[in-house]
Amino acid sequence: MRVTRFEIANYRAFRGDSFKLEFSNGENLLVYGENGAGKSSLYYSVQDFLEAASDARLLIDANRHRFNALPAVIRLTLNSRANP
Repeated sequence: MRVTRFEIANYRAFRGDSFKLEFSNGENLLVYGENGAGKSSLYYSVQDFLEAASDARLLIDANRHRFNALPAVIRLTLNSRANP
């Protein structure tokens, strides 16, 4: 199973408009950057999304960006085919 699309908004370091990544051809992702760039926020958003079946909605709401009143949004699109 592969992630083909990822969207995050108002979650931890991601404020306002949504941040989107698309992996339509099954690409790999290497995340790097300076401190405070949002690397951990990206990781924790995926973790909270995948744990959503066990009350992670509370974690997602608790990690909403504190300077924006809009709800946190995390969307992952998965492709179950071996070769996308």
